[in-house]
Amino acid sequence: MEFTDLIYRNYNLITTIEAELLADIVIDRNPKKIVEVGTYGGFATCYIAKALEKIKGDDFVTIDCDRDIQPTAEETIADNKLQDYVRFTRLAENYNALKKAVILESADADFVFIDSCHEEIADLWKAIVKKNECNKIVILHDVQCDKVPGMNMPGLFEKLQEDYKTELIETCDNNGNPNGFGLIDLKKIGGDLASKTVARKIDEKSIKEVDVEKN
Repeated sequence: MEFTDLIYRNYNLITTIEAELLADIVIDRNPKKIVEVGTYGGFATCYIAKALEKIKGDDFVTIDCDRDIQPTAEETIADNKLQDYVRFTRLAENYNALKKAVILESADADFVFIDSCHEEIADLWKAIVKKNECNKIVILHDVQCDKVPGMNMPGLFEKLQEDYKTELIETCDNNGNPNGFGLIDLKKIGGDLASKTVARKIDEKSIKEVDVEKN
């Protein structure tokens, strides 16, 4: 979904293509409540909010530590007149405080997007699942960044493929380095159902399914 009317800031850690894909997923899932972990400058936040505007949703909270960024995410959201669709939770630079906020807000959320706490992602995942009160989709960004310093996802997504329906969407950053979205459906797989992983590859021109099943 392209939103050509958005006012962009002059930097982003998620590409426009990835942000558009994220908006498409929101529109397709039509969630009742969204939690974003890792606001940064608000680029992805804008796309999520625009998607909510389109589907007439209004329960979206984005959580992050205080950051010295100009313009702020709040200013970017206000510039795009999307403040009615977003609640901001700002915390001190402390993982435990952020974790508590995520647990609180994600308990009744059915859509969680995580683009932060990469080194602590396994711990954060356990906290979210433990307090899961509804079936939800969790999206992890940067699942293909295992060898990037400070971005290590410690193979979590690969482990989750054994127990959950998952989807890998292969993407790249603005320099062509692998990023990737990992989608996890928290409806636990059981009985005779095999674990299924769908993989798609995204480039500037197309979305292509490249692999469909993993047992």
